[in-house]
Amino acid sequence: SNYASGSEIMENQEVNEQVKKDVVHPINHRVERQKRTKRHGARNQHRHKSFVKWLVEAFGLQPDDFDHHVLDVAGGKGEVAVRLCMCHRQNVVMVDPRPAHVVHCFETLVLPKSPKQWRNRLELKRAENPSFVNETIEARFRQLVTTFEDHTVADSAELQAAVQGASVILGLHADGATEAIVSAALKYEKPFCVV
Repeated sequence: SNYASGSEIMENQEVNEQVKKDVVHPINHRVERQKRTKRHGARNQHRHKSFVKWLVEAFGLQPDDFDHHVLDVAGGKGEVAVRLCMCHRQNVVMVDPRPAHVVHCFETLVLPKSPKQWRNRLELKRAENPSFVNETIEARFRQLVTTFEDHTVADSAELQAAVQGASVILGLHADGATEAIVSAALKYEKPFCVV
């Protein structure tokens, strides 16, 4: 029949009441969610360090390999590049349309988070040579101030040479350059990593 019995109506009312309790107002839900997931930035503070460590291990990057370099596309401030240069003794070519101040990045972002023992060793090297950091970065780091797109790679001999000499091409949050990284890596048969 099309009519519900008294017990079915009561059961439906109980289900409806339970559903009402389970449903949370969108604004209240947002507040509750913020309370639960408040993290003060701690979750991502070591992302560059972890990524670089993984990169070195996964691609078997050898220190002081002067025949090759890591090509860091859309490197931003240069934290990944400077970690590779200073902490893992890699040569790095970074491509980004904005000039990066990697020495400043090292001094303000990388060095304060480094282990105390490592900082002490660096201070000993600085005592011998006050411009140790500048000289090391200058010797191991180079930036191409341009975009990394299919047409810029095709038109620029300097970008083509950077891709051909790379031991790995990487893009950490490379956004618009992601497809160009994959295209260049496939065209020149280079290992790559895009996150």
